[in-house]
Amino acid sequence: PSEPLGPTFQERLLLRRSTAHRGGKTVLVLEGFSPAWTNPKLEALLHELKASLGCGGTVKDRALELQGDQPDRLIPLLESRGFTIKRGW
Repeated sequence: PSEPLGPTFQERLLLRRSTAHRGGKTVLVLEGFSPAWTNPKLEALLHELKASLGCGGTVKDRALELQGDQPDRLIPLLESRGFTIKRGW
């Protein structure tokens, strides 16, 4: 049986906007994952979020970067998976 993608306990993440070195384009950076989140699990979560939001993204330094400025769509998706989100703006 495969492991669940969501956290097994309440996990608090920081969501912030970034435009640095991106030609003025906005990305949402999601950071603060516990060590239990291995790279394959982060990649799988990123894949689900990209499909739900219809955007691109990448895993960089244990943080998820999602293209576009869609926090109003992203936050409910994460909360439905058991995360608590703190906005960094």
